[in-house]
Amino acid sequence: MGTEEENRIALDEARQQAKFDQEVVPPEVNQPKKPMIDMSSDASIIFAVCLAALKDLLDYVGIGSFPLIGTVFTFIFMIAIAMILFLAAPKDFKGNMIMLLGGGGVEAFLFGLNFLPLLTATVLAIYIKMIIKRKSAGRSL
Repeated sequence: MGTEEENRIALDEARQQAKFDQEVVPPEVNQPKKPMIDMSSDASIIFAVCLAALKDLLDYVGIGSFPLIGTVFTFIFMIAIAMILFLAAPKDFKGNMIMLLGGGGVEAFLFGLNFLPLLTATVLAIYIKMIIKRKSAGRSL
């Protein structure tokens, strides 16, 4: 009888130790943390930021400042950026498009604002919104 009692006590101790191990060391602690900004998966968004910066640079040097030519350049660049944003995050496309039209489209119609880098700031804001959403979901895309 003594060995049966000892086996039961040892089994209880092992169960308590296993329960303690599960409480003390959560499984996500052992996994390596993923970076919030991953250059390989975010390359398309970085390309969109570069396109927006190029468009704002063209506005600043004067090519995009001509009334008709500047509007055409703005729409061409915004269409290209919108396609990139759709490929990068199709679920968020509607919200991203509203931000893009609101932030970048303003300078196409209001004369005198095209020297400000509004399209670059808008695309950066969309990218930061994506990073915050990624962080709140606790994952990296």
